Amino acid sequence: MRAMTRSENIPLEEEMVSILDRCGPALTYVLHSKFGCTAVLHGVDAGAMKFKKPVFKQETVHSDSRDARKSVPPFIELCGAYHETLREARRWYLDALYPASKNVITIHNNFIQHFGQREFEELLSLQTKREVSIEENFKDGRFGLTIQGASRGFKAAVLEVEALCCKVQEDFAKEELSLMGLQSPISSSRKPVDDNSSDYKERQQHFAGFQIVRVEKVENKDLKQVFDLRKRQMQVSTSSQRMYQRLPVQFCDLLSRVGFQMEFTPPDEQNLGEGIYFSSSVHGAERLWKGSADQEYLYFIEAQVLTGKSIVGCPGLIVPPPFARDPLTLYDSVKGGGDTWVVFNGHQALPEYLITCNKPTYVKPHALFNWGKAKKPQKNEDIVIEGLEVDPAVFHVSSKVDRWIKDLNLKEPESSSIPQDAVYQYKSHHHRIHDMRIMDLNLKEPESSSIPHDAVYQSKSHHHRIHDMRIEEMLRKARDQKSFNRNITAPSNMVDWQQQPGGQSQRFHPIHNSHLQQALDRKQPRVEVSAWRKMYTFTLPDRAANNTSGNSPKSRQIDKLAAQPIESLPRHWDAMPANTSCLSCLIQPGSPEHNEVLNLFRATCPNKVIQIERIQNPTLWRSLQIKKHDMELRNGHQKNEKRLFHGTCHTTINHINNHGFNRSFAGKNATAFGNGTYFAVGASYSARSTYSRPDRQGQKYMYLCRVLTGDFTAGRHGMTVPPAKSTTTVELYNSVTDNPSGPSMFVIFHDNQAYPEYLITFF
Repeated sequence: MRAMTRSENIPLEEEMVSILDRCGPALTYVLHSKFGCTAVLHGVDAGAMKFKKPVFKQETVHSDSRDARKSVPPFIELCGAYHETLREARRWYLDALYPASKNVITIHNNFIQHFGQREFEELLSLQTKREVSIEENFKDGRFGLTIQGASRGFKAAVLEVEALCCKVQEDFAKEELSLMGLQSPISSSRKPVDDNSSDYKERQQHFAGFQIVRVEKVENKDLKQVFDLRKRQMQVSTSSQRMYQRLPVQFCDLLSRVGFQMEFTPPDEQNLGEGIYFSSSVHGAERLWKGSADQEYLYFIEAQVLTGKSIVGCPGLIVPPPFARDPLTLYDSVKGGGDTWVVFNGHQALPEYLITCNKPTYVKPHALFNWGKAKKPQKNEDIVIEGLEVDPAVFHVSSKVDRWIKDLNLKEPESSSIPQDAVYQYKSHHHRIHDMRIMDLNLKEPESSSIPHDAVYQSKSHHHRIHDMRIEEMLRKARDQKSFNRNITAPSNMVDWQQQPGGQSQRFHPIHNSHLQQALDRKQPRVEVSAWRKMYTFTLPDRAANNTSGNSPKSRQIDKLAAQPIESLPRHWDAMPANTSCLSCLIQPGSPEHNEVLNLFRATCPNKVIQIERIQNPTLWRSLQIKKHDMELRNGHQKNEKRLFHGTCHTTINHINNHGFNRSFAGKNATAFGNGTYFAVGASYSARSTYSRPDRQGQKYMYLCRVLTGDFTAGRHGMTVPPAKSTTTVELYNSVTDNPSGPSMFVIFHDNQAYPEYLITFF
């Protein structure tokens, strides 16, 4: 954390002293989150200030004269590293608590779109407690909360709503970091650049016409690692481009820690899509983000940006357009006619420098200096308000930019639909859909999660555009996360990098695993990865490693494919025709194979079997064998596979045969033991119409599957992954069940842990 050596004073009127008695923690939280400042209160009666420790602590002020001490009016002393940041904090304080339109202000923060039920309930509580009105709005591509009320309640509400916004963006940050598997840096890694250095002089050349106040170099090895990984995934033939983005001061520190996010700084006009905008020139960035006319400082981020394959953008894009005729292969970015570029993945840009520039401005007269006499202090003490530690965050969600509904007086509700090919993608965000229902959202889901119907949602017209944007954003995020996970986990199916401190193996995270393997494949002489809060340097191809502690732990690379002859398929399979990835083979009744499956079915289910088909999918079969081999190594035994049943609907048969089971389908029929894919020990359970839905002819369908249950434990509602095997290991159970001592069903959370071996058609 930077040494706080500079200060800026703000006079305190008597009303604010009273407000800070209740809302002091909110003020300090916001000041630290937005500006990295602490605040010290001077000339305030410590006995009247009931601040909660340890956020606030008392500090004795030495004075030669008690009478002289009493003459000091109350004021806030802002403490921070840079004079410019303190002036920005002062400006925010004055503009927020003493707006031009008396007791009316709109707080703009695109993280308002991530408010959930808890936040909305808190807003409702604030309206009652502070006697103010709070209304959510969306205009010019920005979310806002408009607060209006009497003076004292208004100021308190503003502080508490600002603190709520800061808390939401930090919670969202933690969630994104967890999804990415990255360690959260303790503080921003920015270093001032010397005025006489070549780096500084180079920035001066690019910023001709601007008065540079400060240049800071951003050094974040985690962001660099993810950026390099994204570069290899894109397979770009050209190097990255130097580009610029202008952003508000409140996101400078956050961006340098967690990278570019769509919520940070949407431009004034998003004519090329709802992504992350950059300009190849400084003046172009200034035009994109015109900002407020009376801003004193401008903040620019210089970044390396991977534009890759690009095409001209257009309004409304939330991902780049498809490339050629393949709808699944997208362009990497879009561009405008001038020097504007847009990417839709924050990992395609790496922040390198933060440049602060001075912009001449005028100072408006302010009612703050027309206050009456302040309350005289009664004790020779000051109270110190210390800033809270703010956890950094990674964001990966865009903002919907479109024209706001002009007619807010429409009485009829409006309807929209989620297309059938995306209807399951919102499952991981279903809690946010639920939270939105308090704003009159009515969601009608398909009758069965197995039927590919559209999901229709309906709401009042004045909220409908917000819902449109939020749901579109959820779907975009789900697609982005799925693509990222697929690219990261693919190498882990083939190789496993481990270190062996003290003889015990520790697996590298899939991101690090992918980074190491790609470096080895590209014959790089050395590569760095950040893991377990240390930086490891690997010398390739001998795989020798050194970490920042000076140790040289043993490392190894396990070739999963070498240990398992995955090219060998079951001998009883029929020959696969050329250019065929999946084949369904009817099993002859009376054959040993047919009788084996039939007997397993009839052990618990008396229904009449019409036919049995063998599903031959070499890709899915090999994935199962790789996972099985890995499970045997980890568990130390070979009793990891079971033959279980799974009921399904006729509309999903083709998808399961070709692509296997999908956890995104989970949640409609049962989630009592976790949000995974369910399999039954007995066929009678899966034969229920809830799971094996009959078609128009009354026929029902069920799979006999090979399922890798491995080591299992009891499941519970809400699980998204199995629990850890113990408090001292990171190894997880492989599956969960309803009853570990006598299971009737199993739940898996990895799609490649099950293979649909036979399809049984029955009445």
